[in-house]
Amino acid sequence: MEWSYLRFHPSVREAKEFDVSKLTMNFAGYDYHRIRRGNVSLIWPTGGPRDVSGPSPEQIKTVERCLREG
Repeated sequence: MEWSYLRFHPSVREAKEFDVSKLTMNFAGYDYHRIRRGNVSLIWPTGGPRDVSGPSPEQIKTVERCLREG
């Protein structure tokens, strides 16, 4: 998954409080999206100067399956 990454938060509470919109301020032109499972977030940008697209639904399902099994 190009342009996507996992962020491991110290706790579930901190994961819930993490504001993905602050990332947009650092990299103008991109919109950031997130799926959270426990204390792990899958984060990806869309748009921007490179016209980046997010992960496919199949790729997201693979990551979610790994997080459930881990």
